[in-house]
Amino acid sequence: MKKVWLMFVLCSLMMVVRCSGKAVTEDMQAVSVDMTERVDVAEDVSDVETEEDSIKEEATVTTEENTDLTEQEQAVETEKKEALTQTISEEDVPVNPQEPTTQESSTQEPTEQTPATDETETDERGNPADGSPVFEITFNIPQAEYVGYDADRVARLAIDKCKAAGMISLPENLDNLLAEGKITQEEYNEYYPYDGCGYYSVFVETNLNLASTISGERLCSEEEIADYIAGMMVLEVEPYFYIECAGVYQGTYTDFYEFRCYR
Repeated sequence: MKKVWLMFVLCSLMMVVRCSGKAVTEDMQAVSVDMTERVDVAEDVSDVETEEDSIKEEATVTTEENTDLTEQEQAVETEKKEALTQTISEEDVPVNPQEPTTQESSTQEPTEQTPATDETETDERGNPADGSPVFEITFNIPQAEYVGYDADRVARLAIDKCKAAGMISLPENLDNLLAEGKITQEEYNEYYPYDGCGYYSVFVETNLNLASTISGERLCSEEEIADYIAGMMVLEVEPYFYIECAGVYQGTYTDFYEFRCYR
């Protein structure tokens, strides 16, 4: 019985040992499988990272290539525009065989510009104070041929025209007053011939070829000058008047007769 019991115990121990060995073996196999899976996962992760790096490198290279292509395209477009502009400018500008072409003129040396000099000091006449020579420009302006006329005759003609219009000359009015006894001889001598009246002046060029009215209308004869003077006098309200030539007035470019019109 003891032997049988011992055999049973030994068999049980052996069964236990076998079971525990199988469990350990299974555990070892499971651990090895787990490590293998972890290694595979790590390799997969590393492969994925490697692929991502390669994709980034390819994208960078592609971007650089695209940039290079864009710069080249821009350079080509710029060259085309410059060539087109040059062609248009050459077609628009006519070429004169006697004048240098654009390329030849571009090779010529630029002309030197003289710097602006300071203004020199001048004297009271406007000449250089340092005694430098003065260059004057003169213009030969043709002057009208001088044709004179009798200014006193023009005054007498103007008086006659005013009388014909119903006006009375101051000397004649004084003669009538003296004859009628309205004034004494002393008063006559004092008032004759102007009777204390004021006057205005009409200026007409002494050269008949230049004589004209204030508005520039030409007066071509003594008769026309007398009409011009009498036409202003007859506009006065009072009928008493007198006209005489007071002499010559020297103007800037020509001389004038001064006709005084008393009123």
